[in-house]
Amino acid sequence: MIAAVIHVVGETRSFERAELTLRHVLGHAPSPKTIERLAHQVGGELAALHAIQAAEKEVVVPAVAVVSCDGGRIRTRAANARPGVHDAA
Repeated sequence: MIAAVIHVVGETRSFERAELTLRHVLGHAPSPKTIERLAHQVGGELAALHAIQAAEKEVVVPAVAVVSCDGGRIRTRAANARPGVHDAA
């Protein structure tokens, strides 16, 4: 029942509309104030669970990083030689 209440509150965005929807679908429903209390209680629990999971997935940044870039050219032609590869330098 709690899962249904929380789902309906999330979809309707109003405690009063959630109460009307639950009453229509189930034939009975808790009061809008009870629905509000449940939503705040479960929302707090979910927020705490999310915070714990986020802390566990925290990425540790290394103290030192190395970045290397090579934009040079490899010399493959001997000095004073005609075009083409002769003796790799």
